[in-house]
Amino acid sequence: FAGPTEAADCSTVTCNNGGTCNNFTVSPPCLCPLPYIAPYCSAAADYCFTLQPDKGINALPVCQNGGTCTLTYTDPYFNCSCSDGYTGVRCNATVTTTAPLSKTTEQGLTGGEIAAIVICITFVVAGVVIVILIFCKVIPVTESCTLCVDSCHSSCNCQCECCQCEKSTQNRKPRKSDETKIVLLKPYITADI
Repeated sequence: FAGPTEAADCSTVTCNNGGTCNNFTVSPPCLCPLPYIAPYCSAAADYCFTLQPDKGINALPVCQNGGTCTLTYTDPYFNCSCSDGYTGVRCNATVTTTAPLSKTTEQGLTGGEIAAIVICITFVVAGVVIVILIFCKVIPVTESCTLCVDSCHSSCNCQCECCQCEKSTQNRKPRKSDETKIVLLKPYITADI
């Protein structure tokens, strides 16, 4: 038994940076929060050059592969700025990159060529759809029908309905016999309107 231990005189000890007086032993006089160190918590430990086996840092330098270490005041109390090609807390992982669009595929096409082909196909399909809509919109069944584009239909409440129109009957309503059919892909699909 070594005898009683002497506590620090907390009335005369000033602990910095959130440290508290160690009233259990004389040395060290302050108990310091990380990253500060005893005796009075006025300096931070240099974790860039400190082994920390509990954090897997068993060898120096802390920042590997040419990384630059700077101290921080939050856990893990250091920050590594990694050199090109490396990443991770300690710059110990290599960066994986994906192939850029200029690389060729197994078939020999570049990403730009593939994008151009997709755009061209899109425009061709859109063009075909527009042609079908313009030229196959409304095709009258009989030759005597007139589409609603002339002046005789200006007062009719019709939209492209086929009706026999004479100048003396401008306000007449279309007759049932005046129906037209929309022929989309003749002669396969027809629809009455």
